[in-house]
Amino acid sequence: MGWREDDLSGLPPLLPRPPDGSELVTGIGSRVLVYETTAGDLLHSLRGHKDAVYCVAYSHDSKRFASGGADKTVIIWTSKAEGVVKYNHNDSVQVLAYNPLSQQLASGTASDFGLWSPELKHVAKHKVSSKVVSLAWTIDGQFLALGLYDGQISIRSRVGEETITIQRNAPVWTLSWSPDKYIPPQVYNLFGRDQSDVLSVGCWDGTLSHYSLSGEPVGAERQLGFDPCCVSYMPSGEFICIGGTDCKATLCTSDGTMLSTLATRGGWVWCVSGHPKKNFVAVGSEDGSIAVEHMTDVVIQHLTTEQKVRIQCNDYVKKLAVYKDCLAVQLPKRITVYQLKAGADATDMRYKPVNVIEQELECNLLVVTAHHLTLCQDGQVVTIYVDNPFPMPVVKHHTSIRCLDLSSSRGKLAVVDDNNTVQVYSMQSKALLSQDKNANSVAWNTEFEDMLCFSGGGKLSTKTASFPLHQQKMQGFVVGFKGSQVFCLHYNSMQALEVPQSASMQGYLAAQDWQNAYKAACLGVPDVQWSALGHAALQALQLEVASKAFGRIADTRYLRLLHQVEQARKAGQPAAILMADVLAYQGRYQEAAHAYAQAGAVHRAMDMFSDLRQFAEAKAWAEEWERTKDSEMVSIPSAGRSPGQAGPVSQSLVQRQAEWNEEMKDFQAAADMYLQAKKFDKAVAIMGRNHWWDKLNQVVGQLQGQEPAEKTALAMCAAFFRRAGQTQFAKEAYVKLQDHQALAELAVEAERWEEACQLATDHPDLAQTVCLPWAEWLVARGSFQEARLAYRQAGRWQESERILQQLIDNAVTQHQYSLAASLHHQLAMEAVDEAPSTSGADADDDRLARHAQLHQQAELYYAYDMMYKSTTCPFRTVFATTLFNAACFLLMHLPQEGTRKLPGISRAVVLHVCAQQAQQVQAFKLARWAHTQLQTLRLPPSWQDSIDLAAVQLRGSPFTDAEEVLPTCYRCGSSNPLVNAQGDRCNTCGNGVVRSFLTFEPLPLLQFQVASHISDDQAAALLEQDPEPHTSQGGLGATPEGGADVLQIEDSGDALDIDLDDPFQAQMLDISQPIVADEAMLKLLKQQEVIIRPGKQGAQRCQYFKVMDPSTPICLAPCGHFYEEDEYEMHVLEHGSAPFCSS
Repeated sequence: MGWREDDLSGLPPLLPRPPDGSELVTGIGSRVLVYETTAGDLLHSLRGHKDAVYCVAYSHDSKRFASGGADKTVIIWTSKAEGVVKYNHNDSVQVLAYNPLSQQLASGTASDFGLWSPELKHVAKHKVSSKVVSLAWTIDGQFLALGLYDGQISIRSRVGEETITIQRNAPVWTLSWSPDKYIPPQVYNLFGRDQSDVLSVGCWDGTLSHYSLSGEPVGAERQLGFDPCCVSYMPSGEFICIGGTDCKATLCTSDGTMLSTLATRGGWVWCVSGHPKKNFVAVGSEDGSIAVEHMTDVVIQHLTTEQKVRIQCNDYVKKLAVYKDCLAVQLPKRITVYQLKAGADATDMRYKPVNVIEQELECNLLVVTAHHLTLCQDGQVVTIYVDNPFPMPVVKHHTSIRCLDLSSSRGKLAVVDDNNTVQVYSMQSKALLSQDKNANSVAWNTEFEDMLCFSGGGKLSTKTASFPLHQQKMQGFVVGFKGSQVFCLHYNSMQALEVPQSASMQGYLAAQDWQNAYKAACLGVPDVQWSALGHAALQALQLEVASKAFGRIADTRYLRLLHQVEQARKAGQPAAILMADVLAYQGRYQEAAHAYAQAGAVHRAMDMFSDLRQFAEAKAWAEEWERTKDSEMVSIPSAGRSPGQAGPVSQSLVQRQAEWNEEMKDFQAAADMYLQAKKFDKAVAIMGRNHWWDKLNQVVGQLQGQEPAEKTALAMCAAFFRRAGQTQFAKEAYVKLQDHQALAELAVEAERWEEACQLATDHPDLAQTVCLPWAEWLVARGSFQEARLAYRQAGRWQESERILQQLIDNAVTQHQYSLAASLHHQLAMEAVDEAPSTSGADADDDRLARHAQLHQQAELYYAYDMMYKSTTCPFRTVFATTLFNAACFLLMHLPQEGTRKLPGISRAVVLHVCAQQAQQVQAFKLARWAHTQLQTLRLPPSWQDSIDLAAVQLRGSPFTDAEEVLPTCYRCGSSNPLVNAQGDRCNTCGNGVVRSFLTFEPLPLLQFQVASHISDDQAAALLEQDPEPHTSQGGLGATPEGGADVLQIEDSGDALDIDLDDPFQAQMLDISQPIVADEAMLKLLKQQEVIIRPGKQGAQRCQYFKVMDPSTPICLAPCGHFYEEDEYEMHVLEHGSAPFCSS
């Protein structure tokens, strides 16, 4: 830590001109911190070092400063905090020192020390025998002293040559040369003025010694009692500052005589640096704190406003004392008395010197009063008058006094001596009144004569009169005590601490000293203590103190009581009766009754219990009254009889007694009485609030539920049981009430779903109540399909659809496209099953359109599942022709580019599979088209090589598709492209292609319509009839008139082999019109040749398909798709469910 020695100027005029040494440099952690010393502001935080900074040093001209540390590096900085030079050692840098007359810098490590100057281009390094732990230049800069860890002191020339060696017995941790402007007396006596360079040496054997430049000891060696970590001369050279392992910064004379403690820190004091031109000291401690101590300034702080003022004395301040508006400051050769301006405001802090005592007085303690000064010398307390030079003894103490204080009335004196004992003397008799241990400072309470406090041992002790001590934790020194606030000085901060006065008040209460108890409470106690004081005074009939106590807490209730007691006392009421009234008012009835009895007023006790509705006690005290008053007989009224007393009791009386019992919180008796009075609702309310479930259940068993009052009570019982979770009891109550809605809600709350569903079945109007929470319960447990059914039963179609849509999204996200197809199919079926919100043809059309859209999406996901698995699974279970047909189907049905795409379906995957399989089945034209389309898409890098190879292989293939792979229309017989731009239909006749949803091959099915006047049931009945025979006009089977079979062969050329007499085949020739079957045509068709696909929930007619190739058996699955029977049966046997819909 080091000071900058230049001046600051140009500061705002409101601030005092800063002293020289405007900046303070310190190393903390791996940073170098630069502080402004006036306000303590951080100016720079420098990060040039990579490890901990061990040392810093400022040059004499304040233009540069250096830092070194554990990173083995020395960095030289400019005054603007810019690093300009850096050099390294082989070990961590332990200490730095600038030559006081040049820019030469010395740096010490564990194995050598270096000398650097701007004139040299390198660092001159010199080996040493041990670690260098301290460095110090003489004032003229000609010699450098090295302190080594092995106890050796090496004095070297400015070029590094050793001149003198001094051997010590412990590590030389600190060195400092005396300033040339001051010659220590011991040096002058030995060597005269010619030898002014004195080296002060601090060793870790707890000693401080001095040596001349020639290596000879100067003066006697001093035992410090601790290991010094830093020895630093003040600028004048008259004083030395020492910091060490005692966690203090100590001011000493130049020969090592201890003067005073400058600062006490929380850890070892490693660095003490005096201001270069002022009497300021910077103290750096192991606890990470930096403090600046002003030894020649007095700082006064107002304890209330915390305002501070500084008085510059320009000399060493030895003692301070303050009293009201007076301040006494003891300097080495005088005592100056300051005083505030007369009549100034209470917050005015402008002190002016009024008197000076030009005497060099030695004392342990200085105290100032209104007109006198008090000094403690060698255990003696004396008084010095300003106008009288002769001190007057007050108390003779056996040891030196460290601290004293006078009580507020000047009747008692408290002193603290060097034995840490506080003793209290009477100023009148000089007698010792009391003493206590572990004290370092003491202060009387300025507002309470018999109360003082003292600090010591980390505790604050408060003593009132002769009561036991009250202790609490506190650090620091007591400097003042006012009311309930103790002001303590801890390091450099003044703190106010609240002292509880409850113990003092309770002590006076125990001694029945009511006035002092009230005074102690006025210092500051909580409301509960004021209440305790009021009650204690009231019981002692100290009405004045009680009134003041209750008035402080604004207790109007007891203030009214005090007024009544005061009036009764004025009226001549005996004190015993007044005491009993007070006890009754406080609720201490038994004590009040005994007090009444002792006062001969038993009737008052009986009246009291009667008013309290305590009938048994009233009767007992009435009997006591009869025994004590033989001549006076008192009859107890019927209203005062107890419930168990013989005699008829009306319901009104029982009810009143129940109300009284309820007010007295005897709820059990109140409930029983309410039941006797047939106030079932009030009895049930009491039992429910007290959770008496068994009693409530007994009430349910007793009530029949016929009368309105009984129904109300049963409903209340059920509500209490329901809130408490007593489900079975609540059920019994609802069964008696026949409240099915509540039973259903109860079953739902208890999650008894079988019971709840049975109620919903028996009472359909409860479906909403049961099914909706059941569905939510199922959703929370992942049973989504069951939850959907429950939502549908509850009429929540949207919730059911939302769950299904979420399952679809999850399946697509997880690439489970077959599951997505099955779920889409379910959603499509629900689209037509859902009850429409509106009726009419438009609503039916919307439902059918949505069904068709969802059904198509299910087909696309079902086909795409094959595509995706063929590209991701290592093993393929699907034939190549199936993949090819599925790819063609997808390419014809997928949304076109620019339209909304289906989530999860990649057109690139479909084209890639199509290109691969088309090449295998010799559909070369389609393969080329697929490759062309792939070039326009972004493809996975892993595909690129195989696609490029396939494209190259296609160059040698034909440009057309093989004829056998082209689909043929079963109506017009024309061939169609594999991927038709117009959709999956014939380009010539527009007939739709019906595909098997296992192999995706076209099936020999031709769709036809039934005449609109024929219903579906009539059409089915006509098809069930045996077909009527008809005559053919040619071909095999014609029978001429002779009766013999004749084979006729006609050359028909390219014409189709169509029987024109067959009305179905005749309509097939007219491709511009759909095939419409009437009754005659339906009679001619065989039932096994026609497949009927049912419509959707009556909103759509059945669809009719004719099997064009009877040799291919075709079946219709529940999902509405057609399959070849053999492949369908095989799939069901293998998977246990139908394809596509998984039913």
